[in-house]
Amino acid sequence: MYDFGDDWLHSILLEAVLPPEPETFYPCCIDGARNGPSEDSGGPYGYAEYLEALADPEHDENMLAWCGKFDPEAFSKNSIDASLHRKFYRRTKAPPPAQT
Repeated sequence: MYDFGDDWLHSILLEAVLPPEPETFYPCCIDGARNGPSEDSGGPYGYAEYLEALADPEHDENMLAWCGKFDPEAFSKNSIDASLHRKFYRRTKAPPPAQT
């Protein structure tokens, strides 16, 4: 569950747990499709309306200005991996626990 007011629900499928590969940063993205919705896009129903507006050149310009330039088909594994790296990478090791 994401964005408490809009009730986005995402499913993640874990297909296998494999031994780690050397020199690979984890977690990492293996595959994906399409762009995630932009922030404050109005939940699933608002996002569906926004996608309709993007597909219709005659649609009200206010809807298009609301979320800005957006490509719903875009997907970048590298961008997702960079975001995961920023979130999970530690620059220094945590100190060892105190001995008692």
